[in-house]
Amino acid sequence: MRITVAPSATTSNIEIPSHSNHACLSCRQLHRKCDKTLPACSYCIKRGYKCVYKERSEKLTEEKKASHPIVFVNVHSTTCQSQEQRSSRSCTTPTFDIKGSHASSSISTPYSNATTIATTANSISPVESRMEHQINYVYTTRQTMDLYYDILSMGFPLVDRKTFDKVLEYQTSSRSGQIMTNDYRYDVICDLEKDQALLYTVQAVCFQRLGCRELASFHFSNGKQLIGKYFDDVDSISIILGMRFMAEYLLGVGEKRKARSLLNTVKVKVNPFIQQLQQTVKESHQDQTRTDYIEKLMMSGQANWLIVYLLESEIRFFDFFYCEIENPESFILDELGIFTKNQMTISKQNLGISSCKSLNREAAEKLLSIIEAFNCIVRLAMDNFGKKDVLSVLLTEFVMSQLRLDILTNCDQETQDLQEILRVSRHVIQLTEHRHFPFIPASVTKAVITACTIRATYYSYLTPEDNLRNDLRALKILSARYPLIQNEYSHLIKSIESLTYLQHNSEDMMLLANLLPFSEVETRVNCGWSDQSVVHRCIGASSIEEKNMHFNQYERHKSTLRELMSGSEILDIVVESIKEEVAIKTTITDPEQQMDSLKNMRLRLGSQVIELAKHNNDYSGQIAGELLKKQALFEFNLSKARLENPEFDLTDELKNDFVYRFFISRSRECSC
Repeated sequence: MRITVAPSATTSNIEIPSHSNHACLSCRQLHRKCDKTLPACSYCIKRGYKCVYKERSEKLTEEKKASHPIVFVNVHSTTCQSQEQRSSRSCTTPTFDIKGSHASSSISTPYSNATTIATTANSISPVESRMEHQINYVYTTRQTMDLYYDILSMGFPLVDRKTFDKVLEYQTSSRSGQIMTNDYRYDVICDLEKDQALLYTVQAVCFQRLGCRELASFHFSNGKQLIGKYFDDVDSISIILGMRFMAEYLLGVGEKRKARSLLNTVKVKVNPFIQQLQQTVKESHQDQTRTDYIEKLMMSGQANWLIVYLLESEIRFFDFFYCEIENPESFILDELGIFTKNQMTISKQNLGISSCKSLNREAAEKLLSIIEAFNCIVRLAMDNFGKKDVLSVLLTEFVMSQLRLDILTNCDQETQDLQEILRVSRHVIQLTEHRHFPFIPASVTKAVITACTIRATYYSYLTPEDNLRNDLRALKILSARYPLIQNEYSHLIKSIESLTYLQHNSEDMMLLANLLPFSEVETRVNCGWSDQSVVHRCIGASSIEEKNMHFNQYERHKSTLRELMSGSEILDIVVESIKEEVAIKTTITDPEQQMDSLKNMRLRLGSQVIELAKHNNDYSGQIAGELLKKQALFEFNLSKARLENPEFDLTDELKNDFVYRFFISRSRECSC
């Protein structure tokens, strides 16, 4: 087959071959069969790779030097001349129905309107230009998907990546005229648009957390337009999930009321799914012949119910953000209720207080005791499972720090402890040095704002080690991503900029304290009181000694938990399982025996969680127990495979396995 180009002034009929004589570099290196299509093979187009064809005799180093990099084109930065050239053409990217015919759509891609860029002295052909822009779109889309599944989903993605791969494959195959397989064919165009809407909203959130505001706004507009067409389709999980990501984006740009309204709509729409899920879980656990409840849900087409369970857990972060705004008199108790999954039985009457804005010493000690007990469990679990450096742990740390600051800053005048307030604030700023800090959602930024405000307010009390440059860096990172921070806290950023300058150019600390414009935190505090039971001490002890310290701290706070919480027995079970795991790792040296013992111990933990949840009629606890067992089996099989074969390829071996599909993000997040 030959593609004939119209004759030019110097040539008559120039024929461009449609296939190369050799495989491309990418397929050669991966030892894959290449279809040799010009200007790019189908495999490179599908994966978003650069497709370079070179003679076999040329060296790899020469190939890299000679190859042209992919040129990324932003629709917002095109020239006026190119805009005039496009004015006569449609600005939208067409979609295709199942028969391959064009169906008009008002949704465009960031690269659908891009102009032709010349990579050499002569302009490239329209075919090459279109292919280049298609590769750009595929490449950036896959990058955002990698960000979501590897980091932002925290190990539990709300949507199977195959759904997004299907949308992307459909788009690229339709535009290039390739024949699609049945796996990537949509029977109804509305199903495609619903999945497209979800893809666009997820991309909007990903670009927002990367600080790419224009791209985030572009994808949000596309997703919003499609979701508007199917807003009343309550049976579509893609639309419900798309609304959840829309709410996150809106919160980041400062539209707090719109975001809250959208989240309330999501709750209403998922409520029927939750009721069905509760009934299904109950029936499943009454069935003694069942084999695998979670897998049965996924494989029987009832995966939406499991996704709704994960969605309900994610919405808690948003509820936590709105607590003080909606319930200023009881927001601390509401925050604790969300943090403990509404297992708190405490109330203002139990604590003997009239408002959370004025806590007495006894009430503050009880509330801080609960936080410290949970803090011990989180640290023990993360240390034991080797998952300190993941986004989920960072978010948990921010939530617990925010709870501490809310309690400490709302104590009455005789109870407030400035030293402890500053210590917790310092810990929050230290958390901003985490490598995943730039990816935190807007819903958990309150802890950073509160800590920065406190440190600026009490600047004269800071130690020489407290450098406000760290505060400024954290605020600049957040403001670059979220207009919510940039607009509402611009005065805080400017004040810390001034303090940072004065910190390095002035020796008069008292003068600096008088320059501060803040009044958010009560300045009349008692600096002498410090409850040693709730102060976290940094110790230079070994790992075992540190774990023992956390075990002892939990024992001290256990009685308070039992007094104020229902269902606190689950925490005792978790702590005992961690003790058993520590004993296994320290006493069993044989790798295979250790893996087998750990697997059995974690399976028992999952079974105990399930039985306790059944006793308390807690459907979410039953699902959590099943997921614990799934994760235990997955990690055992993965560790065993790597032990037997150090070069074990996780993707190739487990790509069709259910456990892989559900837990692959957790594994990749921990290894990032």
